[in-house]
Amino acid sequence: MGMSCCEFHVATGNDDGHERVNDGNMALGQATIRIGDNRILGARFQNVGIPQGAQIIQAHLRIYVKERPTRTVSVIYEAEDIDDSPVFTTTPYDFSNRTMTTAKVAITLPDWTLNTWEDGPDIKGLVQEVVSRAGWTSGNAMSIFIRDDGSTDYRAVAAYENTSPPDTSAILCVSYLVPDSKKSRAWLVTQD
Repeated sequence: MGMSCCEFHVATGNDDGHERVNDGNMALGQATIRIGDNRILGARFQNVGIPQGAQIIQAHLRIYVKERPTRTVSVIYEAEDIDDSPVFTTTPYDFSNRTMTTAKVAITLPDWTLNTWEDGPDIKGLVQEVVSRAGWTSGNAMSIFIRDDGSTDYRAVAAYENTSPPDTSAILCVSYLVPDSKKSRAWLVTQD
């Protein structure tokens, strides 16, 4: 039997976008978001129902591919190192000015298939670092970023505003264990 995951969805148009690193230009409210080519993709997830101190078993970002699925792009996955990630703004360098987790995942993206969902690498270390913070509370917001790592090309994925097809913004999938304080056991929490 396969492991399912808790899914947290981008909830508004201002919860995803990208920053052009060379000039700080913020692009929120567009139908697609670029990965690579001197950009940082950001996806903010509201109401992340993971208890403080939960043991993260697996986590990944699921994205819907819209353009250029086989271009060579190298990236670094990061999370914002904060208890409750604030909303994204159009203030220049909004993403760059945020403090990121020590945990990171660097990868050259494998080939994707156009107009399909693709799962990114395991980012459990990023999620673990955030939910292990003393001030983290279940229901807080968490932001995941995909920072370009020297690419000269880009790929494009669906944003919240994408309507062809609809409901294709990023999804954070997480499986985790919660300690049972009465019996010193851990329970695997999953949701379809």
